[in-house]
Amino acid sequence: MYIPIWLVILLIFGAIYFYFKRSGDNKPNTVEELWKRADYLKKSVMEKSMIASLEEMNDFENLREMIRAMETDSLRLRERYKYNQEKQKQVAQDWMNYANAIRQIKFASELLDTDMEKGAHDRFNERVKGSYASIWEITKRMEDELGKESHLKAVNDLLHP
Repeated sequence: MYIPIWLVILLIFGAIYFYFKRSGDNKPNTVEELWKRADYLKKSVMEKSMIASLEEMNDFENLREMIRAMETDSLRLRERYKYNQEKQKQVAQDWMNYANAIRQIKFASELLDTDMEKGAHDRFNERVKGSYASIWEITKRMEDELGKESHLKAVNDLLHP
């Protein structure tokens, strides 16, 4: 039986196209996927840094405290809105974005510690500017939702008097 070469090539390119199309769209869509992604990001923040000097100076302890507070507030809101799927998705999205912003700040701090070139602090500030904006926005939204019950507000008040 003869199979034309153009058909084989077409099938190979089709398979490659569908493989990359499926793997390229790895954004979490469901509430559970968002929570799993946020948990993964949280774990990467909680891990000890490979740069021992940063761990000895407790540079990351504030970030870890912030992420614990956000997790507590997110779980409260998740329970509060357990029958409202849209609100649950927003809370999960906020939790994931917050954890990602904290992770980016931790990564930028590690890079700053190893960057010996001139202008390292300027590059650090540029890297974390968006992360701090995200954190501020999400924190404000959480404080509005929970009011005085917010752990995040208490932690932010301690860290930024």
